[in-house]
Amino acid sequence: DETNKITTAPAYMSGTATPAEVFESVRGMVDSVAQKIQSATSSHPVALHVQIEVNPEKLDEFLVALKADCLGSRQEPGCLRFDITRNPSAPHKIQLYEAYKSQADVEY
Repeated sequence: DETNKITTAPAYMSGTATPAEVFESVRGMVDSVAQKIQSATSSHPVALHVQIEVNPEKLDEFLVALKADCLGSRQEPGCLRFDITRNPSAPHKIQLYEAYKSQADVEY
């Protein structure tokens, strides 16, 4: 339509648009929606919940590395929190909860 500058399927059916024009129009609409979704979600907080099961024989070594990573992550721009929890009845099962200001901060 003229308002949105797109070719609709009815225009194709009435013979005023070619299949290639319809395809390009639909592709443009999908790309536009995808960009809007990406823009909307990239500026909102993002939370990650990670579950890890560690070989009990390597647990102490892993925890040293994980704690160092946690402290470093907390200093990164956009990191809102980085928590480590462990299952008291199964200490080799670890959960991480990370929260960031945006998707870009997750990828930092």
